[in-house]
Amino acid sequence: MYNFQYVTRKQLSPVKQDLIQVINAVQRQIRKDFTFRYYFVGSAKRNMVTYNLRSNIGYDFDVNIQVNDDECRFSAKEIRTKIRRKEQSQGYYLLDKKADWIKNNGYWSEMRNLYLVKKNCNTNSHKK
Repeated sequence: MYNFQYVTRKQLSPVKQDLIQVINAVQRQIRKDFTFRYYFVGSAKRNMVTYNLRSNIGYDFDVNIQVNDDECRFSAKEIRTKIRRKEQSQGYYLLDKKADWIKNNGYWSEMRNLYLVKKNCNTNSHKK
């Protein structure tokens, strides 16, 4: 069963800024190959972002990316692969910042409770 709720602008703003920082970092790293523009679409554009209280999936941001590759040097698959590799190389560099935000905004207790619920409901023996 799901328990979706709307995210307030106050909740959404720091998360969206973190996402923009990640996108900008990827842009800087792949600039030698190509550049791209991005813009938010869907629920993020309409300020109708939701989240499920019973999951750790997070917010659903829909972002369109327009690659500036007029010479068509790269296929769509190559572009996707380059962006994903750079995105994944970012790893958990914002983890401490996110944990601090959770604590500073009064969500630490809720996060700990949710963690226990998730852990207790987990049926994957490799993740206990």
